[in-house]
Amino acid sequence: LIKESKGDRPVSPYTAQAHFMVAESKREDFEEIELVAPLEENLEKKKALFEALLENYDHAVLHPSPLVALNANFRIGALFEDFSRALLHSERPDNLTMEEEEVYERLLLAQALPYIKKAEEAYQQNIEIGKASGIENEWIIQSQVHLFMIQQQMDIFNRG
Repeated sequence: LIKESKGDRPVSPYTAQAHFMVAESKREDFEEIELVAPLEENLEKKKALFEALLENYDHAVLHPSPLVALNANFRIGALFEDFSRALLHSERPDNLTMEEEEVYERLLLAQALPYIKKAEEAYQQNIEIGKASGIENEWIIQSQVHLFMIQQQMDIFNRG
């Protein structure tokens, strides 16, 4: 999420842009990994790519251009949202009883919830920055749309 700087040293615009480009070049690889058998192996691959993308986007949000920073922060939200969705739609073990399926679903939701909350934070932060700075661009609009969808999803989970 958007921060002041990484450590004590400011990040140069060129470094921030390079991090953004690296993350963008690997984003499709992350999206293509499905959480299916071999589940542990695929989860490990997806988690490793998640961490690498997050680190690169974290550096990119420090770009002095609000357009690049807001785009990177939106991507952070989308990254958390995509990971939570992958967990929720992961392959289920065979031969579970109905009771075991319910428990498994609750456990998946418990694992996905922190990622959903982080996505919500990133989108909310973009919206607040947009309001405070008078910026209304595609990343603010997309953040509003995704935040609304997450809130609707959370309402369904809370009722269900």
